[in-house]
Amino acid sequence: MNVDLSASGILRETMRLAAAYPLPGLLALLVMMVPSVWLELFATPGLATAGIGIALIVAWFFVQFLLTEFLLRGEGLIDTDRAVRRGGGFVLLVIGIGIAIGVGTLLLIVPGLYLYARWSAAVPYVIAEGHSAGGATAASADATRNSIGQVMLALAVLSVWMPIAFAINWYLYPEGMPPAPAVSLVSNLLGCGGSVVAWYASVAVYRLIRRGDPRLSEIFA
Repeated sequence: MNVDLSASGILRETMRLAAAYPLPGLLALLVMMVPSVWLELFATPGLATAGIGIALIVAWFFVQFLLTEFLLRGEGLIDTDRAVRRGGGFVLLVIGIGIAIGVGTLLLIVPGLYLYARWSAAVPYVIAEGHSAGGATAASADATRNSIGQVMLALAVLSVWMPIAFAINWYLYPEGMPPAPAVSLVSNLLGCGGSVVAWYASVAVYRLIRRGDPRLSEIFA
């Protein structure tokens, strides 16, 4: 299915979702941010700290999955006939997309943003419809193909604070020492908050795509 998406429509839909479901996003932010700040300020280097860091990454996967599923279910976008618990597909998808977008961003930023836009609805496709990782990326890429510039613009606006978080980490974190508490709080607020906003945006893009689905006509009437 190919639909026309607009940057303004994606931004409005993302803000609507955030206003309609603020508590899950706030909880997701706290679950990610509090342990990250604690690790930076108080943890000492060692195997135990490394283990906590790995556990935190795993927890982020669960938080993304649960928040995305909550938003999809709240909007009536879970296809009960096809949706299944594809935990493995979800993890493979997030890791694969993360690596590809990271490499693209390191190259020239624009390739990373392009891939981010093409696959912006992939996670909802896995959770709502039970697609495999490959099927979800293909479905998302097909649906956004005619509006890729608009999707890129919307996601660039929604991701504007991520470069600020990166700059804080690069310039204000002392080498081999914990950062100042205020620096750690701001950096993690921007970084973790940016992730939460991205997850809301993913559902927003997917909802706009599904708007043309006749099975959901009663939702968008």
